[in-house]
Amino acid sequence: MGGTAEQQSTILFTLFVVFQPFNAFNIRELGNASLFANLLRNKVMIGVFALMFALQVLVVQFGGAMFRTVPLPIDMWLKIIAVGQMRG
Repeated sequence: MGGTAEQQSTILFTLFVVFQPFNAFNIRELGNASLFANLLRNKVMIGVFALMFALQVLVVQFGGAMFRTVPLPIDMWLKIIAVGQMRG
């Protein structure tokens, strides 16, 4: 993934959080082969995931001392989302 030694724990923490919604999307309909079937039907789930991601961004970018995170550049966020999507 790259990143400095200082960023490594923040990247790992963020990957763990980002994996969760992608995994939930993948398992939301047992037996349905299509990942995209009924993707937008559950507005509550989408809202929860959007809130979860927004809070993660706030914690990482601004939580510094309290959460022991360091701000990540936009290219690292894009890598994390891409890996989360592939892993999920």
